[in-house]
Amino acid sequence: MSKTQTLVFQATFISIDFEEDQFGNGCIAGTGGNRMSNIISLEAESLTALQDRLSWKYGLDRDKSNWLWMASSDDRNEIDRLIYQRLEDERGIELTEAKIELWKKGKFKAWLTNYNFYVKAVHTIPYKITDTEINEVADSRA
Repeated sequence: MSKTQTLVFQATFISIDFEEDQFGNGCIAGTGGNRMSNIISLEAESLTALQDRLSWKYGLDRDKSNWLWMASSDDRNEIDRLIYQRLEDERGIELTEAKIELWKKGKFKAWLTNYNFYVKAVHTIPYKITDTEINEVADSRA
């Protein structure tokens, strides 16, 4: 078996944060919250492929203009977060064009929602567990 390393990108955590957004004024401080924070496990062979998998799993538009790539704050300049932004209603449903027009006129409340995905690059090495290792684990539990 080859011991060749493969680079994969893993999304390990999701946090969905929201804040009321008024057209022309931006987000209103103190109106937001967190809808979800969970450990996740999704991986792909490229950042673009990971972005596509996250879009599919969480029902997010694949339009790249809604996605932000965030580099870590240290000197490594590595991508460590993917953020998807959209306007949603109070139930967490993406606004339709008609509701966006009402929001622009001040006749509909909207929340700017950030889907924050924490990402890391990992080098993997193929590994096949042996029968001996399986038996050792089984024996240790007996």
